[in-house]
Amino acid sequence: MSDTRLPEARTGLQTEFQQLVQAAVYHADGLWGEACFDLYAPTLPLNYGFLVASGIDAAIDSVLRMRFTEDDVAWLQAHPAFGQMASPFFESLRQFRFQGDIWSVPEGSIVFPGEPIVQVRAPLHQACLLETPLTQRVSLGTGVSSRAARMVIAAAGHPVVDLSARRCSGPETAL
Repeated sequence: MSDTRLPEARTGLQTEFQQLVQAAVYHADGLWGEACFDLYAPTLPLNYGFLVASGIDAAIDSVLRMRFTEDDVAWLQAHPAFGQMASPFFESLRQFRFQGDIWSVPEGSIVFPGEPIVQVRAPLHQACLLETPLTQRVSLGTGVSSRAARMVIAAAGHPVVDLSARRCSGPETAL
């Protein structure tokens, strides 16, 4: 089987800036406990009824491959928001490897509002860095898959052609 992943991106910085600051504060304050969060749809638009969970494999892969390059760390060190941060935080980024557990429904599962699609348990300073990249990948995949399922249902057995790669964000959409 060939590897269809895009070349490894700067995944360490593919989070919200405030989450990087939050991770630095947790690290500096010695908050080393475990955190747990769920990704789920709290509600759905009227008459949606269900979602098709997708993008999960790519999301988990991105967590497992998450790294901070030397350029990433240098950029953060030069940023005023990190001016008072001690070197152990930056060293922890250089050595970053996911150290938690991820549970998810199987790719392609039908899910309903309030049902966890992905659950993450990890050290607090790691968990806060993962929320945005996981949410981005699962939201995109689930949105595309759910719309495709609705189109197939509405087509009632007729062929369906979709050009969603033109309307959905993300470089992996066309894959």
